[in-house]
Amino acid sequence: MLTAQNSLSENFHWYELDILRGLAAILMIVNHVGYAILSPELTTKGMSGLLIFIGSFAPVLFFFITGVGSGIQSRQEPRKNYWSGVLYKVFVLVVADQFFYWNKGSLLGINFLGFIGFSTLVIAWIRRSQHSAIFAFAGLIIISSLRYLIAPIMQSFHIDNGLLIWILGQPGIQDISYPMSPWLAYPFAGYLIGYTAVRYGSFRDKHPKKSIIIFLILSFFPAALTLILLQIGSSLHRWGTVAIGFYVISFSIILISLSSSLACVQFFKSQNIKNFISLRGISSLIVVPIHYYLIFLLKSVGLNNLNFIVFTILTIFTIVLSFFISKSISKWSKFIKRTHYQSVVSIVLISLTIVTAMITFVYAPINPFLSMFGRTCGQVLLSLLFVMSK
Repeated sequence: MLTAQNSLSENFHWYELDILRGLAAILMIVNHVGYAILSPELTTKGMSGLLIFIGSFAPVLFFFITGVGSGIQSRQEPRKNYWSGVLYKVFVLVVADQFFYWNKGSLLGINFLGFIGFSTLVIAWIRRSQHSAIFAFAGLIIISSLRYLIAPIMQSFHIDNGLLIWILGQPGIQDISYPMSPWLAYPFAGYLIGYTAVRYGSFRDKHPKKSIIIFLILSFFPAALTLILLQIGSSLHRWGTVAIGFYVISFSIILISLSSSLACVQFFKSQNIKNFISLRGISSLIVVPIHYYLIFLLKSVGLNNLNFIVFTILTIFTIVLSFFISKSISKWSKFIKRTHYQSVVSIVLISLTIVTAMITFVYAPINPFLSMFGRTCGQVLLSLLFVMSK
């Protein structure tokens, strides 16, 4: 599934993971642009409705990728400052996440970036254990059981403890987009894939076509189970709480995406296309605030209630521009890592982040445009601070 360009003892780069990040970002943008500018009736019907639904699996892939990255690194010796580096990254992600809420006038919440931070912390602990694959598999089973076996039983007791509700994943909680169950299952599954790939990659290298076919065949099993679940009354609902139908079919999407990323690397002749689709390093982090800001601009100029053709054109435009800007900004991280004045750079970035945080929160009810600009800049600045721990 994943190809190392150098040996494990050296610095290496896993290209398929970059492609997978790019696919996740494309799904995210399609979903968000659709809900922002499409005519409401088109968000659930026809080709546009299908594209938006597929796009709703973007966080599934992003959380899965968080686990894959750690699984790939599982054979490497952790650095001496392993935990300080992990905690620093988690802190940066959680702070970046709060900009989503400050932009709305709220103080705290757990959204996309915050959950990646939480997942990073959990998977970092698993990676350090002697039997990390066993722990990851157990975690996958436990999280699935909490949401789809324990939570329905506990719901009859009318639980009002916020922490317990967040752990069980039912019912939904205001300002909490991603409860622990079942979303933590995806990093666990990703860790298992990365762990396996780094140890048994020779089969994939010798038989790339067979590897692609195997992933596709495996994707039929959760898809078939989903059809059965839908027949007996389940749904594909995702918001707030995750229906079991959505949860099961999400593993088909993961397997198809893995197959697609491998096929892209193996069979796409155009290196330019592969380079465009891939998102390496913090560019996959920067693309989040950038695409939100571009969508905000589209809505600000009155682009809404549009037809499918205009939606398609604007979605492609948003994808291309988001990727271009994100990759351009991520190049600054190379300077940050090489500079001899890292202390000065850190102070400047932190100071600017504080300023943007104040702008975001203060102007949220007064000037949405300025507040959104502050939110975007703040999250980009934190993305650049993210590399300071490396």
